[in-house]
Amino acid sequence: MPVRLFGLLLLLVCSAAFYVLHGLVTAPPQHQPTVPEMLVSLVAVLSGCCGSMALTIGKALFEPYVWPPRE
Repeated sequence: MPVRLFGLLLLLVCSAAFYVLHGLVTAPPQHQPTVPEMLVSLVAVLSGCCGSMALTIGKALFEPYVWPPRE
């Protein structure tokens, strides 16, 4: 259960980062992406990917995988 809660927390971080990124990108005047905008987008993408993975898979994400025997 803590893994799924951590995934939910990461998705909340992702949504907050996208909210901040939207405000930074749409601010006039039009400009090239800056380093803080790129870092916020990196946080948004990574927290979204890791959060959705942790929320959907849960504890099984950290359990060892047993490979099936070869035939």
